[in-house]
Amino acid sequence: MQNLLSLLVLTLLGCSAFDDRSDELVGRAGADASTADAGTKDACGTLGCPEVVASGLTKPWRVALAPDGMIFWTDTIEGTVSWMAQSDTRPNEIERGVVGLGGIAAATGMVAYCSPSIVTTFATTTGERTSFGAPSTVQEVGWAGEFLAWSGPDFVQARRLSEPPRNIGTVEMEAHGLATLGTKLYWTVGAQQLTVRTTDLTSGADQASTVFTRDDAHALMLAVDGEYVYWLDDTAKEVRRRRHIMGDRPEIISRESSVEDAQLAVDERFVYWTLPQSGTVKRANKVTSELEVLAMNQDYPTSIAVSADVIVWANTRGGALMRLPKR
Repeated sequence: MQNLLSLLVLTLLGCSAFDDRSDELVGRAGADASTADAGTKDACGTLGCPEVVASGLTKPWRVALAPDGMIFWTDTIEGTVSWMAQSDTRPNEIERGVVGLGGIAAATGMVAYCSPSIVTTFATTTGERTSFGAPSTVQEVGWAGEFLAWSGPDFVQARRLSEPPRNIGTVEMEAHGLATLGTKLYWTVGAQQLTVRTTDLTSGADQASTVFTRDDAHALMLAVDGEYVYWLDDTAKEVRRRRHIMGDRPEIISRESSVEDAQLAVDERFVYWTLPQSGTVKRANKVTSELEVLAMNQDYPTSIAVSADVIVWANTRGGALMRLPKR
């Protein structure tokens, strides 16, 4: 009963415009996440109860969803990269013993992942695995149409798989937060301020332009749609967005007690994010700004991905992958 009342309060609080919201109630609701089953009724949110896709994992860290419904993830303790199709009842292992796994990104029948100075692609239909080197430590990867892109502390590169890698822009110091939209690539640079850069990989010019710069913001995770750039601001502890056009001011989607290790994703209607410290998964409607709690009592939810039908996230400390139909 207490969880149901908390959920009702949270849903009502989410019906105002994007402004100054508090995560105190959510923090209390998820404070005992490590002692609860992430798939029971105590975990249920506005879309129902999440289900366990895979359990008994050591430390699932990054997850990706392909358009055909395949789920890919990394486990940083075992050093494994695995995948499951919708009809699978157990994981399929791609590689084991990989040290320093970073980002992962999925396309139809294909996944890309990175470890220090190496980017690897794997085709699920043929089992073919291909690796190539990078200038330094690779942190993020992403598919941008027919292109694969990856970034590290001081570089951004991209390629068609049939072509050699090419550098994007100049030396990008503190590059991170890679995101894609069609064939457009977005990333953030800088450690003391937020600068979002972009390029269209089909242009062939390899030149990057600045979308915006904010001295009062800092981002580690980035997501984009046709109108907005979204980010988790680890300094202000907020979920924010800003239009692509110059001169626009950022909007606060939600103010949280902590966004440490949190990640976010977007689809056509919503922006989604995890809150590992409070054990919750949330989303906000892009138009109405209504805020929903999708799951509670999760055991340190980190990476999140969305497709047309489902939401998937990794419960890192709980050693499980969770799935929630959009209904």
